Amino acid sequence: APIIMARPPEDPVPAYLNWDLWIGPAPLHPFNATYIKGGCLNWNMHWDFGSGQVVDMGSHTMDLAWNAIDAALPISAEGKGDPFNPEVTPVKLETHFEIPANDWRQNIVVSWYQGGAMPESPNRAIDVNKIKPVVYKVFPFDQAADAYRCQASGDFVGKVVITV
Repeated sequence: APIIMARPPEDPVPAYLNWDLWIGPAPLHPFNATYIKGGCLNWNMHWDFGSGQVVDMGSHTMDLAWNAIDAALPISAEGKGDPFNPEVTPVKLETHFEIPANDWRQNIVVSWYQGGAMPESPNRAIDVNKIKPVVYKVFPFDQAADAYRCQASGDFVGKVVITV
């Protein structure tokens, strides 16, 4: 995908879209089809509408870790990635949150990696950039029921994928 450095040019607003309602409390600016194409992975990357992947997907996936470690608010946070862009959030981003100790564990660091940022390998003999998932079978969306039956059987090694 191209890197957006400036606000996209104005497109005609589709008849089915109330742009004023869609833009809500964000600063009013011209409509561009980029904002609504491809679901949330486009609009939420623009600072006016969201905060990127770490806040969108990260808030959900990190919630599992937050609950598992009984985390309070971080005592520090550090992020590094793509250079600042006034229009869009970074694609490549590495973020570390220091979580304070509680009554059953010490301070712990929770990390988030996105857009090609990868953690250091825990073993010099393992190249984490070459680790690929094992896909057992890919099902088209209209065969989702078959995919769920396959998953439920447990008679496979790897991932069962449903494409949309």
